[in-house]
Amino acid sequence: MLAVVVWLLIEALKPRGVVRSPTMPVLLALFFVGYTLLFEVMTHGLAGVVDRIQIYIMLFFLVVQQSRRYDIASLRTVFWLVIVLNVVWMTSTYIFLLGDDARAMRVIVRSTNEARELVEQGVGGYSMAYGAVLLLPALLAILLRPGIANVLGPPAYLRSIPRLPEFLILYSVVISILVVI
Repeated sequence: MLAVVVWLLIEALKPRGVVRSPTMPVLLALFFVGYTLLFEVMTHGLAGVVDRIQIYIMLFFLVVQQSRRYDIASLRTVFWLVIVLNVVWMTSTYIFLLGDDARAMRVIVRSTNEARELVEQGVGGYSMAYGAVLLLPALLAILLRPGIANVLGPPAYLRSIPRLPEFLILYSVVISILVVI
């Protein structure tokens, strides 16, 4: 949380920063966060806010992306880290779904004790399921427009094997679809 506050302070000092001149996506994200926080606190108290923290983290990354909109290539390390982690997380979840419990994805999107037990076993939880749904359109756009992937050029360790970056994105799309369906 301290890192977010420090980042916001640094961003506030930038003349064209997203804090001084917010874009429409940032304003909409702030509106969404504001009214969902209000309703969560009114209906579930602070526990409701904690349960929904993943969505607020995701929206923070939207604000970060908007702050870097003129230099999107600077986010390449974060992008490829997300791709690699997505592949690992989705694969482990899919293996669990195939072998142990095919209905686990329906269970983990709820806040129950059974869902918590599944998450403790390494099955992706609420944030993975809905994160996959949100990530799919972006990954499909990258597959259909390879120029985007060139801007977000992969780091050297991913280029060591020919076509590995493209395979990771394609695999991430396919495994995400399999897990979500």
